[in-house]
Amino acid sequence: MITTGDRADIERHIRGYIEHWNARDAEAVWSRFYRLDPAHRMQGAGDVRAILAGLDAEGYQRTVIDALEPVLLGPGEAVAKVTYTRLKTDGSAMPPARRRIEYALRRFPDGWRITWTHVPD
Repeated sequence: MITTGDRADIERHIRGYIEHWNARDAEAVWSRFYRLDPAHRMQGAGDVRAILAGLDAEGYQRTVIDALEPVLLGPGEAVAKVTYTRLKTDGSAMPPARRRIEYALRRFPDGWRITWTHVPD
């Protein structure tokens, strides 16, 4: 079972991540929120910047979290199940309107970090 403290820490981590994502702060997104597996497609702040640039080219403005559910898998390991909406500069939702993603997280000495991402079917 996830503790109240773990739940709050994971929620704070994911919300902080989205805040920095929305601010287009690729350096902070990479250094403060991710510690991805070497096999992951993103391997640095440059990859984050490229993803954000692609979204911006499509009229992206910001991401809004619709639902966030932290699930503890074991000591220091969790999954955050997130439903979110990407909003365009005109206020409309980028299709699909409600997206889902799961973030695998691990607690390191310097705090929780996203170690893998998965988009469920």
